[in-house]
Amino acid sequence: MTLWKFIGHSVAGVSHERHDIACQDAAIMRSRTLPTGERYLLLACADGMGSARMAAHGSKIACSALVEVVERSTARCSSCDELMTETYARTWFDEVHRALEDEAELLGCPIRDLACTLLFALCGPKGSVFGQLGDGVIVARANDGIRQVFWPMQGEFANVTYTMTNREQIESACICSLENVDGVILSTDGMQYFLLDYPKESVDAAFASGLFRWLRETECPEQRKTEIDAFLRSARVTQRTDDDTTLVIAVRASDAA
Repeated sequence: MTLWKFIGHSVAGVSHERHDIACQDAAIMRSRTLPTGERYLLLACADGMGSARMAAHGSKIACSALVEVVERSTARCSSCDELMTETYARTWFDEVHRALEDEAELLGCPIRDLACTLLFALCGPKGSVFGQLGDGVIVARANDGIRQVFWPMQGEFANVTYTMTNREQIESACICSLENVDGVILSTDGMQYFLLDYPKESVDAAFASGLFRWLRETECPEQRKTEIDAFLRSARVTQRTDDDTTLVIAVRASDAA
């Protein structure tokens, strides 16, 4: 049985706090067991678009809908290997989009009012599958070291990205699978300048390693959320970004002995 340590937290950016706007990021983490006894870990985060009227609600719906669609997929799978496929991952983007459509209809608003990005990682005993639509970063640690899984997706203009409410853009979602992943970090775009080395167009391995090491040495992750909160609110972060910030970190328990 594969166990993970994981923790995640979101903080409103200083620009949002200045204008009394709630945090528009969302994150979710779920550890589940298949009937076979195999465990998998689902991590996700979403960034509600500042131009969307109900951005915070949209990001929460995207994350919660992803949990539901993955759990429906597990009912059709006999093993984690069968679940961790790029084919399934592609359908999850479609189903989350439909959930956003349904929510917009229920609320009587245009779907663009719920515009958000979506990033996720689904990790099993051996294989993992990753998906991303929009900006933000997914970092994975595996046999070959630490790497960014995708480069942040940018739109045609600066500060414009892909969103889960645009049916045509969903077809451009990035998906890939990796083996032997033992550490994962997800972040919305507020933290991507810390996790990426832009001149080298690669991950900042030292920063990512520090996060993995901190979690590995943590006995009870839930009791240390105050430390992530303090870091995301620190001058080190707020002097570089005034945007909402989210960090989701996970390491295999075997690495946390």
